[in-house]
Amino acid sequence: MNDIRLVDETLDINLTLTYNLSIQLMLDGFSFCIFDSVRDKFIALYHKQLNVNNMSIEDYCKELNSFIENEDVLFQRKYKKVKVLYYTEKFTFVPTPLFDKNNLNKYISLNFDTNNTERLMINELHNAEAVNIFSVSEKKIQLLEAYFANVKIYHQSLPVVETSLVTYKNKTKVFKVIVDVHDNSFDLLVIKGRKLILFNTFSYSTDDDFSYFILLVYEQLKLNPEETEIIFMGNIHKKDEKFIKIKKYIRHIKHEKLDEGFLYSYTFFDIPAYKFSNLLSLQKCE
Repeated sequence: MNDIRLVDETLDINLTLTYNLSIQLMLDGFSFCIFDSVRDKFIALYHKQLNVNNMSIEDYCKELNSFIENEDVLFQRKYKKVKVLYYTEKFTFVPTPLFDKNNLNKYISLNFDTNNTERLMINELHNAEAVNIFSVSEKKIQLLEAYFANVKIYHQSLPVVETSLVTYKNKTKVFKVIVDVHDNSFDLLVIKGRKLILFNTFSYSTDDDFSYFILLVYEQLKLNPEETEIIFMGNIHKKDEKFIKIKKYIRHIKHEKLDEGFLYSYTFFDIPAYKFSNLLSLQKCE
């Protein structure tokens, strides 16, 4: 993915206290999105691609700090709300009725390791009736907190899970598979009506790996590839080899569309609607 800078000419730097700022932190880059809460309109989107494998936390923070300081004076302003969408494979879901905040270490010990450079966070997924416990880099979050007040942090699962369960709540007899694709990993969600069946993150290095993991989920959950639709978002397009390969095995494939409940600057139509679906969906989450 290339760097992106989309700004509507109606954006007013003096009105940022009426704007919501959403920030997406991924391993291979970061994005900033500005939403006008008065007009219910997305008015700016910035993306910085980091073409470095295994970048250290320190180098990542240097890039992020430089972007905030130098990309646009907008990012030194105060905002009505600031939300951070944090991508990490270190997470685990616990059913809400079984969740006990006093047992956090017990939950994570079964799923991932942490150290003193990380901070444990909790998101409640009300529609999924689950609590997500996840780990974030202390340095990355402290950097953002130094610039922005009242930062709220969300795991990447929250927007796609919560919005999908609402969107397809009446499809009680139909499975839906939603896949958010990144350069070297993807998040896969399976739902049936308002029921969460599966959410997991898969790492891949080849297009064959990508197809294998998706088809493995279909096989293990006994999903019919002739009937069960798969919906893609993120970094995948119709001419992508990954897309072409998976289309050989799954009949019904489509890309996510923009949420019709919001307005969008005309500049947003310069990129595919599905590219930043999860980040834009964060606007619906509290």
